[in-house]
Amino acid sequence: TSMKYYKLDPSHYVSAPALSWDAMLKMTGVEIELFTDGSMHDFTEKAKRGGIAMACHRYFKANNPKMKKDFDPSQSTTWISYVDANNLYGWAMSQFLPIGDYKWVVSREILKKDPDRQKKYLDLILKTKADSPRGYFLNIKAHFPKNTHDYLNDLPPAVDNIAVKRDWLSPYNKKL
Repeated sequence: TSMKYYKLDPSHYVSAPALSWDAMLKMTGVEIELFTDGSMHDFTEKAKRGGIAMACHRYFKANNPKMKKDFDPSQSTTWISYVDANNLYGWAMSQFLPIGDYKWVVSREILKKDPDRQKKYLDLILKTKADSPRGYFLNIKAHFPKNTHDYLNDLPPAVDNIAVKRDWLSPYNKKL
């Protein structure tokens, strides 16, 4: 139990992830360095992402021979499957995570003026191995053409941490 192994009382935590975080810190003995640069702290906070734990449609109809009389051979064959992953939070905490020695590598203003330097840094970052002692956060501007929006609707490739404006809402959501 948590009390036995970590000397942490679960009743003192609002959530299991908060308890897991403290258990991880206690187990590893790691000390996380605080940011001394306010803009770096803000940048990192904005870079945090939660995650979509499922892909969903309101309605999906399978079409395959196992459906017997409901199978329509003139349509493409489709199946419905559900895939789940366990221990995502625990897995994430076991990966290489930033703990200190934070540095700005290069500013956006410098990169805007020098496409060759942009490519050099991007190549360096993309070649960084998952177990490298150095990692990177990127701040990018992305554009997805309108003709890709329906295709990307369920799982947007580049979510943004922003307040949604009322005029972005569908008529249905505006009524809620």
